[in-house]
Amino acid sequence: MLAVMHAAIPDSSGPPPVAEAIRDAAAARLEVARAAAAEVAELALRFYQSPELEVLRKDDGSEVTPVDRDGETLIRRRIEAVFPEDAILGEEHGERDGSSGWRWVLDPIDGTRSFANGMPSFCTLIGIEHDEQPVAGFTQWPALGETLEAVRGRGARWRTRGGRVRAARVSGESQVSRATIQLGAPSSFAGVGQGPAHPRFAAAVRRIRGWDDGFAFALVATGRVDGAVQCGLSRWDLSAFAPILAEAGAVLAAWDGGDPLGPPGCVLTGSPELVAGLAALTGGEEYRQRAD
Repeated sequence: MLAVMHAAIPDSSGPPPVAEAIRDAAAARLEVARAAAAEVAELALRFYQSPELEVLRKDDGSEVTPVDRDGETLIRRRIEAVFPEDAILGEEHGERDGSSGWRWVLDPIDGTRSFANGMPSFCTLIGIEHDEQPVAGFTQWPALGETLEAVRGRGARWRTRGGRVRAARVSGESQVSRATIQLGAPSSFAGVGQGPAHPRFAAAVRRIRGWDDGFAFALVATGRVDGAVQCGLSRWDLSAFAPILAEAGAVLAAWDGGDPLGPPGCVLTGSPELVAGLAALTGGEEYRQRAD
């Protein structure tokens, strides 16, 4: 049985503050993240909707392309040139230890299937952690011309198509019955033993949308949908979004009362009141708020 809050409203005070020196160091790393993501975007758009794109299979059966692997290599080279003592964790090339207390968490192409199918929801995710806590994140949708970024304590910024920059904020919807949520695929719920929860969420809300990629969290952070419920995610799917969602006014909560960035990767996000209501649908008793 999942352990989640049963209809109580979570503390909305947010994660503990980050020291100004850490914020400055995170902001410096965010500059590198922007430049690295721009390189990946150029590479991705070269093969987006192209018959020349090669789609391969990993050992676990998931799809991967040369753009995934080469894109992560590009990001790693950027990081290593400026912050050689930082650790790096990436979906495609594993983990490299560091000695600085900083770690980068990379997903060069989140939504590989969407990318391979010529759909625009794929993105590049770059999380920046200090002492294992996410303190900054940069995300980019090359085909949509959008970015989201945040440093803890300094707000979240949404760059829209055409270059306009505005603050990213959640919708603030508090009632499950009025909410539009991004609901992950039934197979992702079933894959971690939570198949029966999927129809409960679908039946309780006003409407559902089905983007499985990082675009789901982007829509929450920018108020275009009210919340998201996802399962089967990895740290590289979430690290970049943790500070973005927190700075946009959202709660990111694990279903099992633990770290939402850890396995089994089942999370709820939205306004504090909405997340409390969504948590009640799992039938548990408590959940742990975590938006850092």
